[in-house]
Amino acid sequence: MNDKLQQAKEIIAKELKYKDWETCINDQPNYNVENIMDKVAERYHSLMSEAKPISSENIKIGTKLIAIDECKMEFGDGNALIIGKSYKVNNIINNYIVIKSELCNVHEFEINELNEFFKISPILKEPNVLQEILENKFKFKYIPQLGIEAWSKRYNGFILYIVKTKKDDLYIAGIKVHETEISIPGFVDEKWISVFHEENK
Repeated sequence: MNDKLQQAKEIIAKELKYKDWETCINDQPNYNVENIMDKVAERYHSLMSEAKPISSENIKIGTKLIAIDECKMEFGDGNALIIGKSYKVNNIINNYIVIKSELCNVHEFEINELNEFFKISPILKEPNVLQEILENKFKFKYIPQLGIEAWSKRYNGFILYIVKTKKDDLYIAGIKVHETEISIPGFVDEKWISVFHEENK
């Protein structure tokens, strides 16, 4: 399908102690194929996505951050964050950002320590930008269903779906190969789609 997808397959095969992907997938019972493909999808997404370190240069009021750590408080007050949830930067004071966390409305994080707890959300500043890119640049077909905005494009041997979440204007992706659907973990943005398109066009 493409180099990174094949690379993800081979990595998973090696992790499962097989010499190659073909041997691995042919040796799986039917009930385990979906689990294996989920592992492939997760590894594929990590290969496609490049981490963007957070610094004072690329963060400002309104920036949305995705939690990657629960931020457990030292004195038993609970967890300040929910992994995978988006948090908006409400203020920046000196070397600190302020967000509304799970514990309080004004929670400060030192900018130098943000990479321990967050990654920058791959969200486009204007919600209609990605739709325009999908339809006009990459020729995706708009296929809204039950009030959910979605797009699809057929590539060589599979279909890529892009779906806009109802909250936070984030976008997720999935691949359909024959009758098997693979959800790609995490969120996607214009850069991810551009790389994917170039590798599969």
